[in-house]
Amino acid sequence: MPDTLWSLGAGALSWFAVNLAMKPWLEFLALRKDIQEELIFLFDLLRPPNISTKYEHGDEAYNAENRDFYDAQKKIRQLGSKLSAHNTFLNSSPFRPTSYLLRKLGYKIDDASKKLLRLAQEYDQDDIIVTRYEVETALRLPHSEASWAQMVIENRKRRREAAQRRKADADRSP
Repeated sequence: MPDTLWSLGAGALSWFAVNLAMKPWLEFLALRKDIQEELIFLFDLLRPPNISTKYEHGDEAYNAENRDFYDAQKKIRQLGSKLSAHNTFLNSSPFRPTSYLLRKLGYKIDDASKKLLRLAQEYDQDDIIVTRYEVETALRLPHSEASWAQMVIENRKRRREAAQRRKADADRSP
């Protein structure tokens, strides 16, 4: 009889461990995989429609390009919303240890969800590249355009520093 109780207790404890730790972890990994897949698949569609398409290929081609662009933005926005909701779920009481473990492993789920939502609203190609790079970094995904993104980030940093120097020089001169 005591062996049966021990087995039942161990089974109940295992069930709680799986459902409170492993299931949310596996759901996060599945969502992360979906995000990576969609970032790869939709990347070319995240470019805003080019007006030259209208003149070269007609209204129908331009409208198709426009529709694809907005559908890609919608899909990215949905993934950002799912990731944000999953992050809220992980930060609720019984799942906090899983959230803590994910943070300790270097996943920045909150940052990634915000960046995905921002990516769905970007129109500038450099901003799209940098935001995608930031999402991939936050989710510890392989970087697709790392050198381009780092170059854009470095150029922006230099321009910001130059603007600050000009402002400081202007403040010093009467």
